[in-house]
Amino acid sequence: MRELTKLGIKNTALIFDKGYDAKGIYQEAHALHFEPIIPLKRFAKNDGEWTKGYAPTCFLEHGYNYDSFDTRYDALKFTQPLDKCQNCTLFRENLCQKVIKIKQHNDLRKEIVA
Repeated sequence: MRELTKLGIKNTALIFDKGYDAKGIYQEAHALHFEPIIPLKRFAKNDGEWTKGYAPTCFLEHGYNYDSFDTRYDALKFTQPLDKCQNCTLFRENLCQKVIKIKQHNDLRKEIVA
């Protein structure tokens, strides 16, 4: 990554294999203004909080839909799974969260079972 910086390349996404899934790699990439794309080494514990695709879930364990990346807050934006919410009492009473934003620098490994 440092060699790419010497060539004047920055603000670019870099794709790695899961062997590079380490906190230090993420930190170094962000310090050099790169966006690392690295698959996680392990699967999340699905205890009603996350789907296997690392999307947050509602109270009834329906996975939220990825919407976009919010550059202002440096966060992933997820929206309600409206196809599954239409018949839900919680949805009709406005008890469900419409949007969930997860800061990019939150470490998803804390949710992962070894």
